[in-house]
Amino acid sequence: MSKNHLIIAGIQRSGTSLLWKILHAHPEVQMLEPIRPESKYFLRGRDSISYEEYSTFFKVGQEKIWGEKSTSYADYLQVANKILSILEDPFLLVSTRNPVERTISNYYFSCKNNLETRTLEEVFVEEKRPPELKDKISTDPFAYLERSSYINYLPQFLSTFNPLRTKILVFERLISDNPSWKELMNWLGIYFNKDLLSYKEPVNELSRTEFPPIPPHVISFLYEYFKPLNESWFEYIGFDIPEWRPVSGDKLI
Repeated sequence: MSKNHLIIAGIQRSGTSLLWKILHAHPEVQMLEPIRPESKYFLRGRDSISYEEYSTFFKVGQEKIWGEKSTSYADYLQVANKILSILEDPFLLVSTRNPVERTISNYYFSCKNNLETRTLEEVFVEEKRPPELKDKISTDPFAYLERSSYINYLPQFLSTFNPLRTKILVFERLISDNPSWKELMNWLGIYFNKDLLSYKEPVNELSRTEFPPIPPHVISFLYEYFKPLNESWFEYIGFDIPEWRPVSGDKLI
């Protein structure tokens, strides 16, 4: 295997499409197309995957890195072992976002895709049962809290990979902080192309005007729910993320 491989394993609604877009535009990176629907190659059974087949999804060129974005990978610990069974020491990226904002965005995304019929209050306050799904989906579209509780599942997934080739990103910094992109590209061993940051506009964004306002007590509930989980996560990753703490007058986006 002559190519370096990159897997963007998650997290949904945390800037992974933006990552794909900017990296795909870099001359030294080829990201697997299309961006949607995602490949989800490693959700197949272990006997149904091979490097010979996987490599045919990419066009042979001069790129240093072949990459894939499938944001449901991080939901399944067994996927990590499947990835490593055919890819030798890949780069792994996981983008995280303020859990409150990610949770609400995930909820709205399920609404927009006609999967969710409950109100925010029915989901988070009344804990009403989710609607029945008509079709099979690769991951639970209603696991809003669970998927935002990073400390409860990501350490196990991440520990399977080489820590020197694993990077946890913060969505809020990707959209506002150019040095984060320079650090990322240097880490990947590709040159920093600041011109690509002109692509740094919202990707796959949901318009808040499409949905009812978020009740303040729901926001308060979510911040309280995630507070101890976030503190444990900060301890695990070794740095604080002030952007995730509530600020008076904040509005979710």
